[in-house]
Amino acid sequence: MGETSYKDQFDAKYGSEPMEIAVAVGAQDAFCGLILNCPIVAWQDLATGKIHAKYGMLVEMGQNVRKHYKYLKKNSIVTVRVYKSLDESDQSADNFRLAEILSTASKYPELKAIQKKQVKQLKQKQKQWLKEQDSKNKALIKNPNHYNDDVLGRFTMTSVLSGYKNEINWCSEKVTLGFKEGNEAVIQACITHAREIVINQAEWDKRIRQFAASDMTVLANDWNQNSKISEQEFYDRISIVGIYVTAEGEFTFLLDDDNMFREHSVVVNGNIKEGPREADLVG
Repeated sequence: MGETSYKDQFDAKYGSEPMEIAVAVGAQDAFCGLILNCPIVAWQDLATGKIHAKYGMLVEMGQNVRKHYKYLKKNSIVTVRVYKSLDESDQSADNFRLAEILSTASKYPELKAIQKKQVKQLKQKQKQWLKEQDSKNKALIKNPNHYNDDVLGRFTMTSVLSGYKNEINWCSEKVTLGFKEGNEAVIQACITHAREIVINQAEWDKRIRQFAASDMTVLANDWNQNSKISEQEFYDRISIVGIYVTAEGEFTFLLDDDNMFREHSVVVNGNIKEGPREADLVG
């Protein structure tokens, strides 16, 4: 799928009437890959003055992603021109497509108060979570948790956060295969899905790289205006370096992009039954 058709589908999810609003950016940093995602905790309609204390997301795709990303600092108040999402299935969240940054020196005390409350609650949750993880990790360092599989080998978990990992042979190269912690049923489900991928690795390697090449070559050429490449050249330059699976059959393939996207890496997400679903940039 080319970038143009993907962007058309992306834009079609949002209304055609622009709005000017002030947003309270959340306590987490925005993520900038192929699509910009910026969490918000509240927003105010500048036309009516009405405040909406609802979580949501500012999203954007296109040439201004990197430029706008640097203005969306965590815990900031920013005024923006946006288009509201047409999907109203989740009444607890409001999502917008970002069109333009209007001002970053904005003072909205009501929004700031909501923001501070959210930051305080988040810090309390993070403190408790870190305390629990630290206790678990100390126990694992003393007694690493292992899982042995006849096909995939020996997995080791030395961090609750990173889960189980193992280095496997993949198309004559070494790659990391991993999955999160869980009970025996969860682990066995992850192993079953991982086996299916690894046993048929030649097919999956080709399938994932072809999908990434089809989805990302246009974007790679936008990043490298002086050295245009074909889908086949993109395919030849990328290689799989990591595979992560879930008990539900979801997967993420991490690919080395041969520096086509500079400091970023390519990921392909999907499902065992349905195949690859989307390609994106991380990092």
